[in-house]
Amino acid sequence: MGAVVSRPDLVEVYVKLGVEFGVPVFFIRNFNSPELSLPAPIRARAAELVKLLDDKGLPVLDYYTQYYQGDSFDKKKEMYLKAITETKPGVRYLIIHCGYNNEELQAITTSSLIRDVDRRVFTDPAVIEAVKASGVEVISWKQLCDMNAKKKVAATNEK
Repeated sequence: MGAVVSRPDLVEVYVKLGVEFGVPVFFIRNFNSPELSLPAPIRARAAELVKLLDDKGLPVLDYYTQYYQGDSFDKKKEMYLKAITETKPGVRYLIIHCGYNNEELQAITTSSLIRDVDRRVFTDPAVIEAVKASGVEVISWKQLCDMNAKKKVAATNEK
């Protein structure tokens, strides 16, 4: 929930655990992105850790998008569709928080309305069709790891 990138030592432990167990970690290639606004020591260490992930053949994300605000369905739908249709080549991780704005979720978090809007946006048939029409491929972490492994093998064979 963001705490992992609060200190350079936590970032390092997080990545090294992913490497040790061969599991992907949520890690952005460009920690200098203005969206992240991370302290310099974390950005410097993150750049070194990206190389470690690349060397081990674990995926690194090129972009991420998160809209953790807004309760207007139309506005949020527009924001998400714009992020999807304007995606550049690479891997974009789209963070959504889906839920129902009911008593149970309201007892757990103050963001139940935001989560309800996310759920409604991503179950909207028009959004599903727009994503398909955009050419963006929705994949799982497993598919991303498989693609990354094939890319690494191809690169090794070229040497």
